[in-house]
This record gives sequence, C-alpha cells and structure tokens, in this order.
Amino acid sequence: MRRRLDRKLVKLPYRRLLELAREQARKEGKAAPAEGSNVYVYEERGFALRCSPGNAHAYILDYRHGGRRRVATLARVEDLDLDDARQRAGAWRDQLRRGIDPAGEIAKKKAAPTVADLWARVEAEHLPGRSASTRRMYRDLFGRYIVPAIGDRRIEDVRRADVAAILAGLAARGKTVTRRHVNAVLSKSFKLAKLWGMLDESAPLPTAGQELPAPRRPGQALSDPQLAAIGRALDAEPAGSVAAVAFKVALLCGARLGEVCRRFKWDGLEHGGRVVRVQGKTGERRCYLGRPAAELIAALPRRGPWIFPGRKSGRPLQDVRALWDRLKARVELPAGHELPATFRAYDASRHTFVSACARLRIEEGRRQLLSGHKLPKGAHWSYYHLGPADLLPDADLVAEALARGLRGESFMPTAEGGQGADVIAFPARA
Repeated sequence: MRRRLDRKLVKLPYRRLLELAREQARKEGKAAPAEGSNVYVYEERGFALRCSPGNAHAYILDYRHGGRRRVATLARVEDLDLDDARQRAGAWRDQLRRGIDPAGEIAKKKAAPTVADLWARVEAEHLPGRSASTRRMYRDLFGRYIVPAIGDRRIEDVRRADVAAILAGLAARGKTVTRRHVNAVLSKSFKLAKLWGMLDESAPLPTAGQELPAPRRPGQALSDPQLAAIGRALDAEPAGSVAAVAFKVALLCGARLGEVCRRFKWDGLEHGGRVVRVQGKTGERRCYLGRPAAELIAALPRRGPWIFPGRKSGRPLQDVRALWDRLKARVELPAGHELPATFRAYDASRHTFVSACARLRIEEGRRQLLSGHKLPKGAHWSYYHLGPADLLPDADLVAEALARGLRGESFMPTAEGGQGADVIAFPARA
C-alpha cells in the first residue's frame, strides 16, 4: 500500500491497516494482502511503515545494494519520531550512494567482538604460556574489575574515558598497584586484539595516556648492620624452626621465598645436594646452593617430599610472614639503620642476595643465572652456556659472605694486598 504517512496512521492497529491495504488493492486491481501477513505502507523511495500481525510497528527502508534487495529496520515506531525516521532514511540513502551498505555495517557492529570475547581468547591463547602467577593476576583483574565494567562493550567502542572510569574507581578504594596492573593488562590485551585482527591496527589504545601514579622503585637490600641484626634475631628463634632455616636458605642462595617454601623437594636435589631443581615462575630452573645453604639443608630431617614441610601433614611450608614479623620486632639497630616499615622479607632475602653478588663483583650473566633471571636478549648472550661447575664457586662466594654478615663478621672476603685492597681473591674454579 502506498500513501503519505502521518502520526495517526503509524499508530493504527494491524486489523485497520490490513483493511486499508485490501481496500486500496481492490481499487488498483491488485492482489490483496493475505490474513496474517505483514502490512507495508510505502511513502517514497523505499521508506515505509511495517506492521506485523502482532501489532509491532516499525519504520523500514527497502533498497538494493550489490544486486540484492534488502529490507532493513530503521527503528520501532515507539522509539523514533516520524520526522526523525525520515531523516534516518535519508542518511542511509546517502551512504548507499557512497557504496556503503548501512544495514550491513550495523550487522558487522553487532557481530563485532566484545571485551568479554577478547578476554576469552586471551585466556585460551595467551595465558597458557604465562606463569601461574600471571594467569592468576589476569583472571582476577578481568573477573573482578574489567569484565563487570566493560565486558559487553565492543572492543572498537572502548574509549580512554571507559578505562579512566575503571581506574578512578580503583583509586577511590586506594588500590594504587591494582590500577597499574589493570591498565597494563588491558594494554597488552588490546595489542593482542590488533594482532588477532579483532581491532583495527590504526585504532588508538584506550590505555594510552592514562594518569597513573609513578611506581616506586621496588625493593631494597639489607645493609651490613641490618644483616647482622637479622642474624641475631634468627639465632633467637626456637631450635628446629623450619621457617628460620627456609629464610636463611632463601637469603644465602637468592631463590624466591615462595620457591624455597613450596617448591624445594628432596627429589629435586642434584650434584650432591648443591643444586635444587624447581618449577619457577617461567618454567623449570635450577637454584645453586652455596656451601652454607647446602649444609643447612643437609642437616634437616626428611619428613615428606618437601624440604621445608608445613604444620599440616603432607603440605609444604606456605610462607615466612609470621617469622618476618617477629624478626622485624626483635631487631635492635642504632639510629639511622632502622628497618623501614616497607621492608619486606623478599627484600631481606632475594634483593640482598643480588646486591651481594654486585658487591662481590660477580659478572652480570652469572648474577642472572644465580638469581634465576633470564639472560638479556642479544647475540652475545645466546652463546652464554654455564653449568653447575661454573656457577657453584660463585654461589659459594656469595653465600659465605652473607653467612659472615649474619654472624656480624666482615662481609667481604679477605683481599689480596691487605685490608681495603681493590682486587678480591676469588676461589679457584673447578
């Protein structure tokens, strides 16, 4: 049926529109619309009203594109004024003249991947190659903060303001570190979206330019007086304290406290108890035990598979937090040498070990291997192959120096040329 649309006509019920359509068909000698079929009231150039038997009224545009006829819905009548519907139809016709299919573009947008879709792919394809702690962090951040906020948003529609709103909410709750982590995880995920073709390569990253607090320089190391004070506090621990021995071993070998507590196993010992094979953050690696650390482990009784068993049978020691709190409360230091409130057990062990390596002039590549870090990238480092025979003398040197420091003795080994000489006499290598 063809006639000029008006605001009364577009609200007529289906039965009345069907009668008008049949009446016009009889006058024009055309086939009348069948009962139960949609009624179309065309105005001009494909713009029309469609009414279904269920009284659903909608504005449509009937057009051809690429040799195909399409009938696309502009809007429901209750959602759009008649004049606005005419303007939208005109805008669509302008797109058609430029070779763009407006309904096709809308369909593409509806099918475009959302942030939730991106997270599903990141979890399935990116995370399996990451460490367990990284996988936990991604799942926690996406599950608690990102997906609830913008999970249903199309990737291409996410703007800087959307990310800024998430970060502002975290700032209001005092989650400074989480803000940086959320922004970093989103940045990586959107870069992967570009790599996977889910986002146009020229699209700006919504995480770029976000205002984030400057990260503090992480970590600190024990000074010589602090190291001696920690040694005295450790000596005050009860005999047989598993946590105290675990902390000492972590300090003397540079392994992460979590690795020492939860991943050091008796069946992982190699090379006469001088090397421990552990599953680290980025895969299996070896921890090299200087003689003082190896002797501490050798003196322990075997009570299950873990070198440092926990209180619960069949479980490893979980952490040394309670021990560290006791040590900090127990240490007595002169003014100017107090332990800061932010000083962590991780600082007192791993950071102190690596700093000791530097003080003893252990070469960079050896420091990396002793502490379990990856070697730097570059052709030079690809030829760098050292084993236990090369690294254990260095591990001995560092562990013995730290053991002396814990006893309150001189940290540095005896140097050739007398006290204060610049050249240190390193032990002969095997």
